Amino acid sequence: MHEVSIAQNIVEIVTETLRQHPASVVRSVRISAGRLSGVDGEALRFALDVVKDGTVLADADFEIECPPAAGVCQNCGREVEMADIFVLCPHCGSTAVQLTSGDQLQILDMEVE
Repeated sequence: MHEVSIAQNIVEIVTETLRQHPASVVRSVRISAGRLSGVDGEALRFALDVVKDGTVLADADFEIECPPAAGVCQNCGREVEMADIFVLCPHCGSTAVQLTSGDQLQILDMEVE
């Protein structure tokens, strides 16, 4: 389960950010894990709950957003919702659909005191 190493990296990133911008308590962290990021939101939440103990994130709540993936058909130019990396354009049938969003994994923001 690679979500544990991702959770550890999130803790490291938040800890480093707090060194640069001092705060005593992290209340919440909002994360975006796109549908095609390869990250399972529930597994990440579980991993974060495990690795946050004893860290500055011990009392933090995590909000994990899983936005849908989208692409643009290079043939007809229309935007397409993507459930997989390989998709046919539902408008023209082309296989030339380029992913434009939904593969991101990022910390969006955090609330601190």
